[in-house]
Amino acid sequence: MHPAWASGGHTSLIKRSDISLFDSRLRTARDTRFNLYEKSCSRAARKEIHLDESMMFELFELCQYMAFKICGLKVSSIELSGNQELLTLVQEAHK
Repeated sequence: MHPAWASGGHTSLIKRSDISLFDSRLRTARDTRFNLYEKSCSRAARKEIHLDESMMFELFELCQYMAFKICGLKVSSIELSGNQELLTLVQEAHK
């Protein structure tokens, strides 16, 4: 199950990055984003890392950014988390 804020979470990144809403890569990016997020959350649970709501949102944003890059979308840079634990979860999920 995805958090409620996840359903439309990519629109601000699309706007900031000047990506067309008709770009065919968006669907793949969306699926990749959810896949990364689910894997990252599973890894967090296995490592007994407690994710509060703000950490979950930050994790989702990192997954979104990574998914867009994986799918070849030029995205505006985001302020990367100072939370190395979250960055590591996303990087491991991508492997």
